[in-house]
Amino acid sequence: MAYQTQMNGRQESPIRGTARGVADVWHDALSLAELQGRLFAAEMTGAARRSRIAAGLLALACILALAGLPVLVVALGCLLIDAGLGPAAAFAIAGVTPIIVGIVVGAVGWHQMSLTFREFPRSRLELRRNFDWLKQTLRHES
Repeated sequence: MAYQTQMNGRQESPIRGTARGVADVWHDALSLAELQGRLFAAEMTGAARRSRIAAGLLALACILALAGLPVLVVALGCLLIDAGLGPAAAFAIAGVTPIIVGIVVGAVGWHQMSLTFREFPRSRLELRRNFDWLKQTLRHES
C-alpha cells in the first residue's frame, strides 16, 4: 500500500511509525533533562566551592564580634560615662552600637553570598537550547 513505510522488507503501519517517533522524541527529551540536571549539579558544586570564602568570612566575623563584644561594650559605656552621660544612657548606647555593627557586617556577608549564587549561565543557556530543540522537534513531528 502507498501509505505504509517499507522497513527491512516489512511494512510498518503509520500508527506504529508515529508511536516510534513519539517514543524517540520522549527519549531524547528525557536524555536532555538528565544532562540538564548534571550541568546544574556541576554549577551548584562550583558555586558552593566559591561561597566557602564568603561563609568563612561570615563565621569569622561572628566569632570575633562575639569574643570582643562584652569588653568593648563595657569600655564604651565607661567612656560615655566619663564624657558626661548618665550610666543608663551610656550603657544603652554601648549596647546598641555592636548590634548596628553586626547588622552591617551581616548585610555585607549576605550580599557576598548572594553574588555567589546569582545565576547559573551555562544551565540557563542549555535549558533554553533544550526547550527550543523540543519545540522545533514537536512542531516538525506534527
